[in-house]
Amino acid sequence: MVEKDRITGFCDRTIEACFYALLVFVTFSISLVEIAASVMILAWCVRVIVKRDWKALDSLPVKILFIFWLWNVLSCVNSDYFKESFRGVFKVAEYSMLFVVAATGLKKERVAGRFFYVLTAAAVVICLDGFIQYFTGYDLIRHRALISMDYLRRISASFVHPNDLGAYLLIAGTVLIAVLVSGNVRIKAKLGALVALVLCMTGLFLTKSRGAWISFAAAFLFLG
Repeated sequence: MVEKDRITGFCDRTIEACFYALLVFVTFSISLVEIAASVMILAWCVRVIVKRDWKALDSLPVKILFIFWLWNVLSCVNSDYFKESFRGVFKVAEYSMLFVVAATGLKKERVAGRFFYVLTAAAVVICLDGFIQYFTGYDLIRHRALISMDYLRRISASFVHPNDLGAYLLIAGTVLIAVLVSGNVRIKAKLGALVALVLCMTGLFLTKSRGAWISFAAAFLFLG
């Protein structure tokens, strides 16, 4: 029994650490994201097997994701590029598993607080990196240049494309707005969220990504 508790405790700490790492790695390294995601999923599987806690799999969102994954598998049958489509099935499975792990293995209250601070810090750094790219032509993290043929000077910071940065900032901005309107958050945290939100909205504007703007508007309405 003690040994099981040690294993599950180690798995819980690993899942939590990988979750925070993903929030940072997604901004500059696909390889590190894949590593952190794989370790996170593996730790969760070990935890479920050791504790024999199968309740997490008996929920409506998991069943919907499983049906969606099966639909992707069946779509490979009629694909003209079977190998490429089959690899895509594994990507869908990976992202679905990440959702399940986050939804079932990160329910502790302290995780929400740490999530906020890690996401806010990462978003602020990325925004500042994007501003440097806007004025100098290159970002500092990955030395990515502005698109030479783009007269709009759309920033991408350490991301590959401005649309990727826009997608990241709309998520960060939505979380920051949720913190600002929450009634049980300290004033210092709200002030920090407000500063970060201003930076995120400025960065989102400089991406010139219409898709990200529309998505942010939809997310804002949904949050309301």
